[in-house]
Amino acid sequence: MVRATRLGTVFVAVAMLLFNGCKDESSDGSSDSGPDEGDAGAECQELPEACEDVGEDIETQYFGCCFENSVYWCDDGQFYSTDCTEGGSTCAYNSQLEAMWCM
Repeated sequence: MVRATRLGTVFVAVAMLLFNGCKDESSDGSSDSGPDEGDAGAECQELPEACEDVGEDIETQYFGCCFENSVYWCDDGQFYSTDCTEGGSTCAYNSQLEAMWCM
């Protein structure tokens, strides 16, 4: 799946604060604008099956989360997932996309 369908700029700091279905595994309590490149970043608490499972709002849904080395996100209300293992990658934060992706 190509990420070319992603719209606009994700405001990572806002998305990290608004997570509902995902939890931040990278936070150590310090103020940070987001996870470091390659960090686990946002791990889904359970297997997402719909946009509402990824997050409560559009920014969080777009940012995505990882579950069992797959990335889950929503773009324009459409639910997507990619198995990172198939490409020999790991689901992690990608600073160029400012979202979770296979690294």
